[in-house]
Amino acid sequence: MQTYSFDGEFNGITREIFPKKGTSITNFEAKENGKPLKVEKEDNLYRIYRKGSDESIVVNLFYTIKNGVDVYPDVAQFYWPFFDNRNESTYNNLSITIHPPAPTKDVIAFGYDESFGTEKVIPNGSVLFQLGEVPAEVNGDIRVAYDKSLFSAAQNIQNQPMKEKILSEKNKMITEAANYAEKQEKVTSVGTIALLSLSVILFGSMYILFFKGRNKKNAVLRNIPAYFTVPKQIMSLPATIFYTNQRQLPAEAMGAALLDLLRKGIIEKRNEDSFRVLQQQNDRKKHERLLIDFLFYTVGNRGEFRFDDLKIYINKKKNHQKYHDFQVKWNQAVKEELKEYALYEKNARVNWYFAIQTVLLLPCLYFFPAYQLFGLLFASTVLIVASLLFALLYRPKTYEGFEILHQWKSLLNNFPTITKNEWEKLSDDERMRIYIYGLGINNKNITRKNEALAKSIPFPNMNLSYQTSEYQAFDILTFYYFGTLASTNFYDANKSVEKTMHGSYGSSSSFTGGGGGGGGGSGAF
Repeated sequence: MQTYSFDGEFNGITREIFPKKGTSITNFEAKENGKPLKVEKEDNLYRIYRKGSDESIVVNLFYTIKNGVDVYPDVAQFYWPFFDNRNESTYNNLSITIHPPAPTKDVIAFGYDESFGTEKVIPNGSVLFQLGEVPAEVNGDIRVAYDKSLFSAAQNIQNQPMKEKILSEKNKMITEAANYAEKQEKVTSVGTIALLSLSVILFGSMYILFFKGRNKKNAVLRNIPAYFTVPKQIMSLPATIFYTNQRQLPAEAMGAALLDLLRKGIIEKRNEDSFRVLQQQNDRKKHERLLIDFLFYTVGNRGEFRFDDLKIYINKKKNHQKYHDFQVKWNQAVKEELKEYALYEKNARVNWYFAIQTVLLLPCLYFFPAYQLFGLLFASTVLIVASLLFALLYRPKTYEGFEILHQWKSLLNNFPTITKNEWEKLSDDERMRIYIYGLGINNKNITRKNEALAKSIPFPNMNLSYQTSEYQAFDILTFYYFGTLASTNFYDANKSVEKTMHGSYGSSSSFTGGGGGGGGGSGAF
């Protein structure tokens, strides 16, 4: 009897039976509430047709195993795999009952693998194997032996006695199970102590390192003014944006980098939307050279760049891969600049310490599953992952690294409250650096506040011009105008390229099964 619960439509169920060598399956029938169901056979697969939707059904399967009992001079045995690792379905509550031809007390019964230890001999000689839940793709042969006299009609009697061999096999399995249980207890005891010890060492070390880093951070915060200040220029603004923005460069960061070239006088404004590269400078950063080469000589022409050039370039889909490749190179070049500064501590000893911890824990992935200690396996896996991640990712910031990070965080926190008077006292270079930083991290509060302050103060009261080079001067409002154009154009270009570069992946898997000369499983269709 098999019970199936279906969610959705179904056409029927399947039963796959692989007979052992020398046996065969005959007279296969399927019934529901006594009513016969249509059965089709294909090799060793039986399809039982029963259409339905969203319901549970109970189907009784009847079949004869021909030559299923092996008879010997002293005993007769039924040794059969009702399921094996070819079974695709989980049995939620499986029980198998073997009945002798007549009541008897002379019974030998045991099971293998998933069936081991599930047998119960009933007083009349029947044997109940109460397996409960049986996962898919596992083996579980059963073996029952009775006195040979119960099968007096048997004609194919083997010559060799078998009873002692069967008993020996059973005793061997019991001994192996006892040894397994003993080893399991030892592994549990040793493993628990080892994991507790390593846990204390591992998480204790992590806490000490965390406490040390927190003290360093607090020391930095004590020295940062509570009022508004503009951080000193240490790294380039693109590198500062990357470092302080969770090591990310938004699409707008490229526009910010273009404005930073304008601020530094590396390029100049030609007209409303055109820029030109000035004479070569040897002290340019790698990412600055890449940006100039791409925008002014690939997208633009002969050292000149317009935002319309970018639109024309991106409108050609064949250029999207080139743009994407440039983004990757530029981002990497910005990231590489960080190596020029002492932003992170060198802690090879600490990283190696956690790497060794990981290696020491690796044997747990073998021993704990081997002895079915899944709780300890889970705990050891957590420790392995934690120690491995710490070994790979632990890079504490130096005092200077914390200082740069929190100075810019302080700017973000305090800038919304800046007054007109405070803003007037800032140099044009400071105003531009604040604006470029806000643009690069895509912080609308900074960019809008800058623009509002610039527009609110009458031109005669302050100097709003900024000289980029001997060729030209421009005012701050014009600089902000370029910022809006740069942000919008580079954002749109990035989105267009992203749509093109998206891809998908697929995979497939297969498995094979079978063993012991027989077996089978259940399913549905």
